[in-house]
Amino acid sequence: MLDADAAHDLHPADPTVERLFGSLRPGTLLEGHWRIERLHGLRAGAIPVVLSARDGSRFAAEVFRADADGPTPVGDAGPLALYLVNRGDGDAATDEVAGLGVQALARALRGRLDEGAEVPDALVTHATRRRAHPAGVFHVPLEQRER
Repeated sequence: MLDADAAHDLHPADPTVERLFGSLRPGTLLEGHWRIERLHGLRAGAIPVVLSARDGSRFAAEVFRADADGPTPVGDAGPLALYLVNRGDGDAATDEVAGLGVQALARALRGRLDEGAEVPDALVTHATRRRAHPAGVFHVPLEQRER
């Protein structure tokens, strides 16, 4: 495990995450523009994912269970809602490249669901996590550094 991952309670993808993502693994290119860099196990009810763009920039998303009454997600995959991890409150404009990357991941996950992949039982909505962790800060380190 990476030092920064341990500091942020991030762990390798568990079997339920691997079943949902299937062939969408680190190294997978999404729509020719974005790459999955790191895929983590469930943390506080969400799945953190690090992505990169062609220009080398990195950004993180979290996959939650969708909630019609929750904040509007950046990416919509039916029963899944994807949010950019940027410590924002939804009031500022989303970085376009990162937002498009999160939407590409959402389309790929929708494809997995169409193939029969199941949403992990432990996945919660964004609102549920906020209620459970009102002061929570869920940072996702973007760079890999081995111990």
